[in-house]
Amino acid sequence: MRRCDTFPGLDDTWVRIAVRPPAVTALLLDALVATEKELVS
Repeated sequence: MRRCDTFPGLDDTWVRIAVRPPAVTALLLDALVATEKELVS
């Protein structure tokens, strides 16, 4: 993951992720969704 606030139009609420094999990307996305759910509740 990398920050995106150095890109025009983006701020520190955006991140970039590297393209990886689908299984690895799915694990990362699952973890992000779980974290978001914990933060919202």
